[in-house]
Amino acid sequence: MKKYFSSFLQLIAQERALFFFVLSIKILFLIGFLVLFGASRLEWADSQTYNELGINVFRGLGYGHMQIDSLRLVPDLQFPPLYPIILAFFHLYFPHGFVVLSIVQAIIAAFSTVLIYRIGKEIMTNDAAVATALLFSFEPLTALTHILMMPETFFVFLLLVSIYFFIKLIDSYSAREVFISAGSLGVALYVKPVALYLAVLFVLLLATRHLWGAAILYAVLVGVLLCPWVLRNGYMGGSYVFSTHSTNAVCGYFVFSVFATEYHTDPSNMDAALLPSSFKSTLTECHGILSGVMITAFRYPISFIKTIVLSSVAFLSNEGYAIFFQDQLNTIKRHNNYLTPTVFVMHDWQSKIVGAISAINPLQLIIILLGKLFWACIIALSFVGGLDLLRRRKITHGAVFLVVIVYFIAAAVLGVGYAAGARLRIPIHPFLFILAGCGIASLRSESRYVWQRGNVSLKALKH
Repeated sequence: MKKYFSSFLQLIAQERALFFFVLSIKILFLIGFLVLFGASRLEWADSQTYNELGINVFRGLGYGHMQIDSLRLVPDLQFPPLYPIILAFFHLYFPHGFVVLSIVQAIIAAFSTVLIYRIGKEIMTNDAAVATALLFSFEPLTALTHILMMPETFFVFLLLVSIYFFIKLIDSYSAREVFISAGSLGVALYVKPVALYLAVLFVLLLATRHLWGAAILYAVLVGVLLCPWVLRNGYMGGSYVFSTHSTNAVCGYFVFSVFATEYHTDPSNMDAALLPSSFKSTLTECHGILSGVMITAFRYPISFIKTIVLSSVAFLSNEGYAIFFQDQLNTIKRHNNYLTPTVFVMHDWQSKIVGAISAINPLQLIIILLGKLFWACIIALSFVGGLDLLRRRKITHGAVFLVVIVYFIAAAVLGVGYAAGARLRIPIHPFLFILAGCGIASLRSESRYVWQRGNVSLKALKH
């Protein structure tokens, strides 16, 4: 008992040190960001929309967008309410509210780092688990999102909590693990709805392990958590869905991407005038995820497959570091799109690549190319790490990681096609890094084995 208690204290001490180390670096990073760019730059992407939605709630107007001409509130069915309310709360009730929320997000990110360490420690050495957790925390794009007014920090933390206890649930069934895992996932959906069908896959995973009671309880808990918002959307907006985001994305971005592949136009230029009239007629027939996928798959099968393959490769290899060189006209981002596999759908792809390289200065180009090389290595090592988990019979971890990674790739690719940027990959960063860590450990072990065998053979020859 004393031995186990001592080990537990050592674990807590190491986790505490890891937590405060990560938090202190992130606070320093935030200070540097504020000095260089100012607090106004903490707003990014959809943060203004989130803030507007949350402010309308605190003003008693309801959750929606105010129409200036009619002074009427239009209920929002796309964005779940949790992050907008958090954002508006800090903005309205705290001096320098965005800076305070950025500090809170840094704390949440430090907790995420500890969770990655805990998950990694179960399948790799302690040092490798620490290195993997730190790699996640300080990868440039991830580190930036931890301080910006974006929901990914909260979402990834809740997702990690859910998956950490889900793995424990599969290994040793307990009602406590079911409640924490399902509850965390349900709350995560109120931050970002992208993981909606992941709950279904988790229930199916439990069923394949014959944990029928856990599967039923898991489905009921998630359903109960989502039910109030589904009823609200049905009553306020006429659609009994948790979010219309996926439908809007599939019937917009993904269908456009397939047409861009079919007619070899620029996927980053969403001008419907460049496409035939059949594009508009297809949009009118698209009423959801299934219809959008089925229409494009059956009418344009070759372009559909090309779109899936190219957007998947682009999604995994896009470093996203062009965000650090962003300009007001968004030209850097547009040129960076021409340096991804997406460019090969265009009839003038050669000139697009040459133009992109000439438009970006040498330092920016080097950083972007190094980022692509980094992510290519991570993906390759993740594949090796996945095989290593199977070889070591770590089936539970391997299966859960595979389901999560494939799910988010499919959600991004089928959701927005060629618009699936590096930001959408952030939820699977922890699992890619963990698998990459396993891959490095496996390669080191194999190389050590080969080296030892070589030395033994050499000594035998000498004798």
